[in-house]
Amino acid sequence: MTKQLPLAFTLALALTACGGGGGGGGGSSVSALPLGALTAGNQNVAAQDSMSGPSATLTSTSTLTGAQTSDMRAVYQVARDELNKFPTYLDAIRTAPTLTGAVASRNLPCTYGGYLAVSGTDADNNGIVSAGDSVTITGVGCREAAGTISGTMAMSINSVSGNFGTAPYSGSFSASFAGFAVSTSTMNATLDGSMTLSLNQTDSVVHDITLSASSLRVTSVFAGVTRSITLTGYSARDVGSLISGVASSTVTFSGNMSSSALNLSVDLTTTTPFVQSNSESYPHSGVLLATGAKGSKLRITALSNSQVQLELDENGDGTYEKTTPLSWNSIL
Repeated sequence: MTKQLPLAFTLALALTACGGGGGGGGGSSVSALPLGALTAGNQNVAAQDSMSGPSATLTSTSTLTGAQTSDMRAVYQVARDELNKFPTYLDAIRTAPTLTGAVASRNLPCTYGGYLAVSGTDADNNGIVSAGDSVTITGVGCREAAGTISGTMAMSINSVSGNFGTAPYSGSFSASFAGFAVSTSTMNATLDGSMTLSLNQTDSVVHDITLSASSLRVTSVFAGVTRSITLTGYSARDVGSLISGVASSTVTFSGNMSSSALNLSVDLTTTTPFVQSNSESYPHSGVLLATGAKGSKLRITALSNSQVQLELDENGDGTYEKTTPLSWNSIL
């Protein structure tokens, strides 16, 4: 079975905070908070948001189960699913009488009520996903198994080689989001911004995916509490491999992460790639460095697929004066 696109969103599908995405629709503008100090008092939340924000974008490799992370992943998962439906949406709008390169539109019913307003362009009118094609969807009371979909997602094809969605194939895709949300009786998660995704999918396991986003924000509401994580200048890479029968992904990411829970931002750098087999819930190796104001640093090291270690350099002198071993599921 063909592996689904990890979001392109995820890995983003060059973006701009207000533009970049396909279908003529720009993502909502989002901005970063100033750098803040990393301290013993905020290190656990900083670790959680530093890992959960980027991890949520990588829906193909993340199996994180914390409530906040799950909420964020929900909207990314829906966005990924909508990208995978690009050929279906393109076919739907092609049935409208329109000139080559013109914008056509259709309202498509959702499974449990409501509809998606779908518009777009088949650039060469060939009925095949190809460069220049674009689709924009807007949820209008659209109820699906994952929840009620609202807001707008715009998708465009920058390039594609092979049959879109069926390995082997490769391509570059862009997406932008304006209040694109999924909600249930217990949570609401909203995505704003834009991203660009490039991938080379060899088979169901072997892949090389890169994602970039100049600005991407997810806001989640759970149990009445609202939190948001904003990624700016963000880039990530996910390389899937199959070695001696073991499928795994190697992930790196970097950029600035703003956390509403912390009311500050930190700069993130993966100094050692995170490696996680497809049977594991968490990475078994990898190191992330979060840098805050005045040189304060938090080093997050995967000790195993169940244990992680936090090291804090609160005064920025290059010495980690506090070490805290934790279980992965205590922060994610």
